[in-house]
Amino acid sequence: MSDVRWVISILFHLFIVLVFGDTSQEQLDSDNVEIVALVSLDLHLNDVTFFELTEPLEVAYIYKIRPAKNFGSFMNYTLVAVELVLTTPQDACGPVSNAYYLRGNVALVERGGCSFLSKAINAEYAGAVAIIIADNDVSNDDTLIEMTTDETSRTSNIPAFFMLGRDGFMIMKTFHKFNIQSAVINIPINVTDSSALPRSFPPWSLW
Repeated sequence: MSDVRWVISILFHLFIVLVFGDTSQEQLDSDNVEIVALVSLDLHLNDVTFFELTEPLEVAYIYKIRPAKNFGSFMNYTLVAVELVLTTPQDACGPVSNAYYLRGNVALVERGGCSFLSKAINAEYAGAVAIIIADNDVSNDDTLIEMTTDETSRTSNIPAFFMLGRDGFMIMKTFHKFNIQSAVINIPINVTDSSALPRSFPPWSLW
């Protein structure tokens, strides 16, 4: 299976080079957000995506998340050294009051209180470029559920992901402990290349 994926990745790269030129290292600057334009197929494996936090050190680990099934957009780029910002209110079921800090960054939101889609719409309206919704079951350290849209006709245009409750709890706990509301995030990252993994996975979650 890995050989097939490797061949597909090579063919995809050749196609991009032929059509667009060699842009694999191109980086775009929008709203002071560093974006790597092309994403390897290895960054989205079996409906699981990975990101890393680099600051604060207490939560500087690699985390797994699951993309929403039928709402939001596909993340075909990489965000480098942007902020993962905890929304106010924490469930993002109403207008987000800390929108100033969300612009161009990734929203961290807690599950519950309203639909997944409502949270994504509110985060997008506040300026977030992606949203990670942490399970409100803080004991959940192994199950990534499949997020689906609600019964309305509304849409969201930012990537949306589901995070384990234990991971979300530990990140939010650290925010509260140090009286901060954000962490530095790279999303998505490649976890198939062991040489590219300077950080480990969270010790509190199952892998």
